[in-house]
Amino acid sequence: ERQMVNSPIQSTASDYTLTSCIRLDRPLRELDTHLLFIEHDAGYWEALKRHLLEVLHLILTTMEAPPLPGLPSIKVTIDIGHNLHDMIPEKDYLERFG
Repeated sequence: ERQMVNSPIQSTASDYTLTSCIRLDRPLRELDTHLLFIEHDAGYWEALKRHLLEVLHLILTTMEAPPLPGLPSIKVTIDIGHNLHDMIPEKDYLERFG
């Protein structure tokens, strides 16, 4: 029963993520940023620090935009770190490391 309720939600989030990652591929490559992998409803990129603010803005605006007209937008959270173990929320990272 729980799976029956969760599946449409997770599937939709995954579809939004995949669509956004496809739309982000070319613009992020121009900023030397590359998609490493997608896990469920999360994308993981490797970016150069000098492009970080531009990359964050591009990812956030693209992923929060509905993939098709008439669909709802979704709230996106971004975590940043030098590796997966050290990931912290975007706001905290920018406060610490500017």
